[in-house]
Amino acid sequence: LRQTGLGTNLLGRVLNAACGCGVSRAILEVLVGNTAALGLYRSLGFVECGRRKAYYADTGEDALVLCRDVSEQHGERP
Repeated sequence: LRQTGLGTNLLGRVLNAACGCGVSRAILEVLVGNTAALGLYRSLGFVECGRRKAYYADTGEDALVLCRDVSEQHGERP
């Protein structure tokens, strides 16, 4: 279901619910080479705030740590 808006909608709802529960910051990890996921997260305002070297044991690839302020609105749908 890529490119249908489902991921944007779901993550937007999670961020809205988190904001309603008093969460101030969202942090996630994503495989450095996962361009589709990176595009989704960046479109919702996530920015790189760290890197975990060789995080994925099966491939030895790095994970990017992405963060965003939950109170900010970045196009997520309620």
